[in-house]
Amino acid sequence: IVPLLMNGATIGMKLLKIRLVDRDTDTFSHRGIVRMFVAIYSVEVILTILAIANRVELNFDSPFYKLQIFVTLATFILTVGIMLVLVIHVLLVLFSKGKRAFFFDMVGNVEATRK
Repeated sequence: IVPLLMNGATIGMKLLKIRLVDRDTDTFSHRGIVRMFVAIYSVEVILTILAIANRVELNFDSPFYKLQIFVTLATFILTVGIMLVLVIHVLLVLFSKGKRAFFFDMVGNVEATRK
């Protein structure tokens, strides 16, 4: 939210003279920043929804107990899968020497610049 209010930069980015700009026009884009933050927080929202769904406690006698086991197992597999994808993605970006961008930068079509 801070980059929306401060022309594409957080307080730390301002100190380092870095800001987020649109890749095509090289200017600040509200739309790009919003899309980037939606991409960042969508992962957190999905994991939070899965955690909430997993908190339901049922007795062994409940007709929904088998469903709860399936939901718990699916939640675990999906969480591990998302984390593995994110870790692999971060490693690819870090070791690509600037040739790749993070997924949220690509979704928002933004890049960090020192202009």
